Amino acid sequence: MQGGFTGKNPEPARNLQALLAATLTQVAHSDPLSVRVRGRTAQATVADILDQAQERGQAGLVGQYLVGAKLQLRFPERKIPVHTYNKGDRRSNSDLAARLADFQIAEAAIEVALGTPDAKHIDQVRDILDRDDTEVWLLVRQFRVESWRKELEVAIDGSDQRVVVAAIEAFVGQNITELGEFSAQGKSGQLKRLIETYNDVWAAQHAQPSLRIVIKP
Repeated sequence: MQGGFTGKNPEPARNLQALLAATLTQVAHSDPLSVRVRGRTAQATVADILDQAQERGQAGLVGQYLVGAKLQLRFPERKIPVHTYNKGDRRSNSDLAARLADFQIAEAAIEVALGTPDAKHIDQVRDILDRDDTEVWLLVRQFRVESWRKELEVAIDGSDQRVVVAAIEAFVGQNITELGEFSAQGKSGQLKRLIETYNDVWAAQHAQPSLRIVIKP
């Protein structure tokens, strides 16, 4: 039976399996990110969120929005602008209207770069350092901190004087723990505030349930 589901022609069966697998993956990735906050550090919770987002190809966006939510909690008296992901990236030195980085607070330019070291971000750091009074805070994944530091040391002479390369897990998690006064209950409460701010202010820009974060019971 030509074209049927026989041992001689397994291709239709393989195609159906691939289609079913793709459909199941799409359905799974349309659900919100789901995390546990009890029984582990805030850093571990943030890492779990980013790992899940990475599987969906959304780690950069989720990371930037988590940082925005954290900054709003840390500096409630400031209005942290809510920008669309990467909208403000500077494309040339003449692009004066663009932001220097994802976030600018006083003399700090804070950029989220969760991938491997790349020319785009290195050039961005170099441009920011052209301003004598500005520090660069480059937030990367914990397991990429050393590679980013080494790459910047080679690419930008003296970069260690005004560049901080920090793990995004620690950048977000440490403040959450401090705001919770280092208690388990306080930490859980601050993580809930972080996620609520992320969902209601940042992820609300997109009609994508997959960007929202829910806390497991």
